[in-house]
Amino acid sequence: MRLQPDSAPPSDYYAGNLCVLIRSVIEQYKDLLTQSELAYGRSILNLSPDGRRLYARIVGRTVAVLLVEKLQYAEVKDLDGAVRELEDCGLIELNGCLPADIVLDRLTVPQLGQAFAYVKPHTPKANYVNSIACKYPDWRLRAFLRSRHPWLTLQSKELLERYLFLFFGNRATDLSAFVTRDLGILRYESYVLNAHDRQFSSREELSKYFEWVSLSDSIAESEVSFNPSRVQTYIDALRTDVKNRTLERYRSRILNRLGHKLERSKYWRLAFRAYRYSKRHPARERMVRILVRTGRQRTATRLKQALVVDPWCKEEEDFARRFQEPRQLTQQYPIDELELARPPQTPIEQHALQTLVEDGGDGWHFENALPLSLFGLAYWEWMYVSVPGAFTNQFQSGPRDLFWPEFFDVRKRMCADPLSGGMSISETILTTAATKRGLANRLVNWSIMSDEVLRAVVRAIGDSGLRRLLEIVKSDLNQMRSGFPDLTLVHSDGSYEFVEVKAPGDQVQRNQRIWLSSLVEVNLPVRVVRFSYRT
Repeated sequence: MRLQPDSAPPSDYYAGNLCVLIRSVIEQYKDLLTQSELAYGRSILNLSPDGRRLYARIVGRTVAVLLVEKLQYAEVKDLDGAVRELEDCGLIELNGCLPADIVLDRLTVPQLGQAFAYVKPHTPKANYVNSIACKYPDWRLRAFLRSRHPWLTLQSKELLERYLFLFFGNRATDLSAFVTRDLGILRYESYVLNAHDRQFSSREELSKYFEWVSLSDSIAESEVSFNPSRVQTYIDALRTDVKNRTLERYRSRILNRLGHKLERSKYWRLAFRAYRYSKRHPARERMVRILVRTGRQRTATRLKQALVVDPWCKEEEDFARRFQEPRQLTQQYPIDELELARPPQTPIEQHALQTLVEDGGDGWHFENALPLSLFGLAYWEWMYVSVPGAFTNQFQSGPRDLFWPEFFDVRKRMCADPLSGGMSISETILTTAATKRGLANRLVNWSIMSDEVLRAVVRAIGDSGLRRLLEIVKSDLNQMRSGFPDLTLVHSDGSYEFVEVKAPGDQVQRNQRIWLSSLVEVNLPVRVVRFSYRT
């Protein structure tokens, strides 16, 4: 349903979006949902039109406590009746037993002044609310507010969050995704959504995920580093790897977060134990560092050698080669020194761009957008092929496993590799851009990749250069999404180069060094331009 800016949406727009979400989750996960989860979804679908419209508006609000008087929506004809219906269904609680200051905070300053004329106003508003709350007991304030400014809170919030997660595939996206699409702000690629491609295949997997969500929230909210016995319980709950790709990645991410928190509090043994059960970088790097810090140099050396032989990613390989031996490695990429008489008036990258093309040619400050956009255009088919767990809804700009290590392995039997065979990679990129322009793609930055700019870059780099560049990206897509040189230059003679710009005192970071070394290894033109102040 297309929305028009500055125009009211159809009366059933928000309710319709909510119902689409609820029906989709029930259809896809009916066999895995509990009776209470199913009952929650069906209670929403069985509401009256006014009840559904009001509930859809309520779940779209970000505040926990809502004043009934502020729920004035044109599409809800009988507000009082809709509120009663939602209360009867257990979807909201009306005038619940909350600390009175929370309800007071929802009132405006003029409303507070009218209701509590005997309390002198204060600024900021929080002090005013506190003065009122201190003057009267909570029960008296609630009774007073209930008669003048009734409030409501959302019930079964955890069930709503489960439906949102199962539909969107993450805990960050919400119903506003419908609005973004329907206003035309984002347009999405068409891809297949199959029930057999869902993220979880059993109730056990689904329950395990929700269990780990609770555990992750506990770790984030509490100072677990000061309760070793509780930490040990967390680690034990996460120590066994699982077959489900979503769960396994989530498990390792929690362990890494826990290990990092323990390291900061110098609980070396517990931190090492947490990292030991993780299957994601930087777990093994952190283990080596802990071993060295605690004097176990021989064990650290053996683990570091294992990282060199079978690294999980390029960053881990770089760490294993350089840790404690950085001076034995020669500098591979060229560095040019340029002087500054005074700090430039523009960002250093823009200043460098103007300086380097002042004698002719063209250049752009692309950074990571260049290799990622080229890769996204070349591997567009790979990104949108049907793979279990990759797509859970129609609002994705890429598959959920895009940056996972097994991204290519799970697709190589279904898609032809554009870097193999005799096909022109330049033609593939330009053709895809012409047919897909404007569609949201996690890798492609359309705002800087106009047709003219894309053609100029593709023509300058050429098929051979593009293949070598994309091979680097393909070798570790997750690692190579950051650290690419700042500038892409095409000189007047048709040659091109990639330039990393460093301001005075700035150093090349690890992710930048990995990119620079990788470009040198495949004979692509790259250099570092380092500025310093004239002495």
